[in-house]
Amino acid sequence: MGGPGTWPTPALPFRGLWMPRLAMKQNLGPAYGIMTYDTGHGNPSSGHAPAPQARFRGAAGLGAKIRSPAKQPRGVEDMRTWVRERQRRAAGFTLVEVLLVVAIIILLAMIVIPRLLSPSRKAREAALKAQLHDMRSAIAHFESDCGDNPAALTDLFGRPADSSRGGGGVVLDTKAWQGPYLITPHNTVPIDPVTSTTDWAYDGPTGAVHSTSTGNGLNGEPYSTW
Repeated sequence: MGGPGTWPTPALPFRGLWMPRLAMKQNLGPAYGIMTYDTGHGNPSSGHAPAPQARFRGAAGLGAKIRSPAKQPRGVEDMRTWVRERQRRAAGFTLVEVLLVVAIIILLAMIVIPRLLSPSRKAREAALKAQLHDMRSAIAHFESDCGDNPAALTDLFGRPADSSRGGGGVVLDTKAWQGPYLITPHNTVPIDPVTSTTDWAYDGPTGAVHSTSTGNGLNGEPYSTW
């Protein structure tokens, strides 16, 4: 291996190429002395090379050692680590980073989507409560006039046949019928706002009417129990 001021044999491999270590000697004259740059004596077989250093030797005889300010890879293993780190940064996101982003998106969706759907759901539930109140009130008026609950919800909109029986098996007083007891746009059974159908769970003997939906309301109670 050569000393300062000489060109030593190649020591550091970089991407398949052997790069010689720089050893430059510059004579600045007797007034300024001699500035010598030398990367040190590295051993190619060991894979390590000292960091570049500079020595100032002049008439004043300072002999001060100045380290290179640049943080460069030292040795073969450090160079490989540096190259792998650069390649990792250029490759994009890692699997852990992608999974973390997906988890954050799912969490935000779980928070935001219910809030976006909540207003429309509240509106449907309010409409359901109003429909149930109106039908139950109409059934009560029918029972008060005709002596029994209607056999079907359609009896709220049209006079039942003479001598017909109500939901409780009692013969209805059809002459006392003063319907329609429920006003709808098409004079028919109203639509359930939750199921979007005209199917209602109606019990003739008791006059109870409920939604046929199998879901639960925002309060956690089943619609069928409202």
